Amino acid sequence: MDKTKILIIDPDHSQAMEMSGALKSGQIEPVLVHSHFKALTILEDERFPMILVSADASGIDGLEFCRIFNKRQMESGRDFSYLILVGHSWQRVHICEGQALAHDFLVRPYLSCELRWRVASGLTILKEMSLLKDLIYLDPETGTLNQTGLKKVLKEEVNRLGRKKGWLSVAVLDFRHRDWMEVSQGSDVLLRSQKMVLKFLKRSLRDYDHVSRTDQGRICILSGDCDYHSFTGLLSRVNDSLNGLQIPLIFQPDSGARLTGIFQSIKIDLAPEGCETCFNHLWKWIESVRPLPEHEMQGGISFLDREGLRDMEQK
Repeated sequence: MDKTKILIIDPDHSQAMEMSGALKSGQIEPVLVHSHFKALTILEDERFPMILVSADASGIDGLEFCRIFNKRQMESGRDFSYLILVGHSWQRVHICEGQALAHDFLVRPYLSCELRWRVASGLTILKEMSLLKDLIYLDPETGTLNQTGLKKVLKEEVNRLGRKKGWLSVAVLDFRHRDWMEVSQGSDVLLRSQKMVLKFLKRSLRDYDHVSRTDQGRICILSGDCDYHSFTGLLSRVNDSLNGLQIPLIFQPDSGARLTGIFQSIKIDLAPEGCETCFNHLWKWIESVRPLPEHEMQGGISFLDREGLRDMEQK
């Protein structure tokens, strides 16, 4: 069973070690950091479901940390993290009047069992939220992202990759000769076949790739840290593997079970506060893809910043 990582932020080394010792178990892995600023840097690239935040200052105090972290979390669309402020009784008034954006508060001195109880309670809430998230973001039949989930993941990837000027590859796909199939065999058969492909992609793609059915009835694949060469290889392997599926559609003799589509491998340059703008540009491109090529996939290399999506090199 994977351990749950919990971030502990405390400028006092002995206090941090005390909390870590009380929590360390077979299910929990505490990670210690002694600066609120350093914690914000770590949290740009790594997610912790729960964070224990010292109210004491280390450049900034715990209240300011919670404010900055929650603002970033909202802008980037990242998954929720449960925040527990840890402070002294004399800090209670400051925390309450300051409208701290935390979910719980632990007063020193505390019992070790009290700390463990509050952490366990918070993790239970997170588990329940995870179950609700599946209902909100996933299609129950295929386990792939629905439209809401696709938007959420796309915003997360734009934020994550844009800060390091990384690559994000996006494909909008469908069956070859889709219009002929829908007319000759019916929309119900086409939909069942598409769901089979979505389930197959969910099983066969890497854990950090994402697949969704869009509201336009297309298949969308997102692959982070994946450039043009890697993504063309991924799409080719997907097409080669489809013939093993028992798809109920009757395909034209020269085509077999093949996907076609349009894709872009995108270098993202995210200026400060530019996540929402870049996300909107990319989402508009996904929605604008209408006619798909009948035979071979068409791909390109693009650059994305606050000004929009621009071709770098057309393939």
